[in-house]
Amino acid sequence: MTPYGDVLGHQLLLNQFNQPVTLDLIHNYANIDESQVLASITFLRKYSEDFDLQNLDWSHETLTNYCDAILSSKINERLSGYSVKTQGGPLFLYLML
Repeated sequence: MTPYGDVLGHQLLLNQFNQPVTLDLIHNYANIDESQVLASITFLRKYSEDFDLQNLDWSHETLTNYCDAILSSKINERLSGYSVKTQGGPLFLYLML
């Protein structure tokens, strides 16, 4: 795998077909940093289909409703410091973990 250029100033990994590599955030949490999550969401918002965008929003909404109200409020407060283009379920989950 090789890095994928500049997405929000961060590197995405590519497979041998020059496609972005999907990583399981829960199982790879220790090996993924915030910049990779932000780059991934930015890439999805720029190049993906409508259903991928809906999944970003749906996953954010689901996680917000799933966790304790106090935790949800704290995470959403932290999310307010990020660009709308980088917000979504994966970033919410990353911050929650």
